[in-house]
Amino acid sequence: MANSTVAVDQVANNWVVRISGPLTTASENDVVTSVHEGLIFFTGNNGNLVIDLMQEVLTPSLIRKLSPALQELKKNKRCLYILHASRESAALVTEMAVDGLIKFAANLFSITGPEANLEIPKSAPKLDVSYINPFIDSVVSTLKVQCSVDVVPGKLFLKSKGPSINVDIAAVIGLTSEGFMGSVNICFPKEVFLGIMSKMLGETFTEITQDIQDGAGELLNIIFGQAKKVLNERGFSFEKAIPTIVTGDSLKTTHLTPSPTIVVPFTCEFGPIHIEVTTQTSA
Repeated sequence: MANSTVAVDQVANNWVVRISGPLTTASENDVVTSVHEGLIFFTGNNGNLVIDLMQEVLTPSLIRKLSPALQELKKNKRCLYILHASRESAALVTEMAVDGLIKFAANLFSITGPEANLEIPKSAPKLDVSYINPFIDSVVSTLKVQCSVDVVPGKLFLKSKGPSINVDIAAVIGLTSEGFMGSVNICFPKEVFLGIMSKMLGETFTEITQDIQDGAGELLNIIFGQAKKVLNERGFSFEKAIPTIVTGDSLKTTHLTPSPTIVVPFTCEFGPIHIEVTTQTSA
């Protein structure tokens, strides 16, 4: 079973507890601790307490452990919001008769009420984890078409809570849209990049040279172009951008915003690669 991680983000006046991976006893306890920290944070403050399941499934034991926090919220005429919940999770909430204390929302920006304080432009489309899917699909299709390499996506995780990943070359592109900004990185270990470039260009490479490092940017440019088309059809209006290449031994990649970075790992015949995506609302 994959390890689960729990992370906390503060988005405006919203305390968001994000769960990545199937819930375990340890991660349930981490969720409860984080929720109680949120209750302390809200002392004297308005805001929403949110659990982002990231498509994981609620468990009866977690709901029971959250009972004291739910009662505290009820006493203050508040509730617990849950994002990205499955039908099983919604059914469980009803079955355990806590549906009056827990409310479901499609994404953070759909939460309304006097506690919400997100200052999102009215014309901005709703942004949630699903916006990453076009990038995942584009990585798979681009590597297949351009390089004849099959890649298989793995389970996404938050970079701050995930394992250390070796990166020797990366391409970075900025995301700019009305209401949002951020960046996307595609990252490769040396041997994986060399294998992909060798297959793409039809000759064997043993070192990352100036002649082939631009290949990372070319791949990201195609990936971004395909994802941008899909997202812009949904109303995001992402602008054109030019990738930047960074190389070095065991790179530490960074992003244009301080928001949490979501990592999507992939595996292929040469080894692992991954993309990193981060966004935040802009004024």
